[in-house]
Amino acid sequence: MDQSRKKIIRNDIIVILTPLVIALILLIFTLVPRSAGTFVTVSLKGEEIAKYSLSENISLPIKSSDGQTLLIFNIENGAAFVSQPICKDHSCERMGIISRAGESIICLPSQIVITVEGGGSAVDAVACIFKEAELL
Repeated sequence: MDQSRKKIIRNDIIVILTPLVIALILLIFTLVPRSAGTFVTVSLKGEEIAKYSLSENISLPIKSSDGQTLLIFNIENGAAFVSQPICKDHSCERMGIISRAGESIICLPSQIVITVEGGGSAVDAVACIFKEAELL
């Protein structure tokens, strides 16, 4: 084989392997277990309006400054979810149930962000090393 043919094969391998390696790294980070959260923060238009414990069982309307109900926010059995949003696409309702630290529900039309916070991580975010020895 001549030099130009070897160079093309080497570049083809690089182009194929690079996305595969990136996908593998992303898969590893998504499979890493997250700890259960302890509370939920509700923000409206970028400002935190409330914090609720995940140990409560509540169903509350989230209202705009003019008093219009934007959605119903629920916490049941240590998990939070949205029901009855006023937006047409209901994407925040379809985001499902959140209970782990770092998970969130976002309603863009209403500008509401619901985020689960608290709880320590079982993984070092920089080195991606399980800290099981420290937890025991």
